[in-house]
Amino acid sequence: MSNYSSIGSYTSSITKNGVRQLGKPWDFSRIAVRLAEWKQVGKIVIWILPVLLVLNVMCSSAISSMNHSIGKVTEATVVLETKNLGLLAERAIAGSELNVKKRAEDTLGLVTAVKGQVGLFNRQYGSFQYKQPLL
Repeated sequence: MSNYSSIGSYTSSITKNGVRQLGKPWDFSRIAVRLAEWKQVGKIVIWILPVLLVLNVMCSSAISSMNHSIGKVTEATVVLETKNLGLLAERAIAGSELNVKKRAEDTLGLVTAVKGQVGLFNRQYGSFQYKQPLL
């Protein structure tokens, strides 16, 4: 264990900066070089900025037309889905057993045969004629 009896040990830990340098006088040749460099940067910026603006306008236009076409496709999808639901309903109605029997009777003249009933095909009309069974 150390014994710190003097105050110097506390102040010696402060960092010493050394002698400060005085500011250098303005060097106008360095300023001229810096201005020439910034002039080149300015030329590049003047050429790049319009190109970026044109690209921005083109991208905005492309995105807008895509949004418009997506809207049209969405509307067409809704119309087709509605039509599909209508066709599914028609198919369900047309495929029902009662509707099939009714159409067969109306258009073809087909009737469910009763036990003992005899049907004769009429070639002139292209349909069957049924005779009632004898009781």
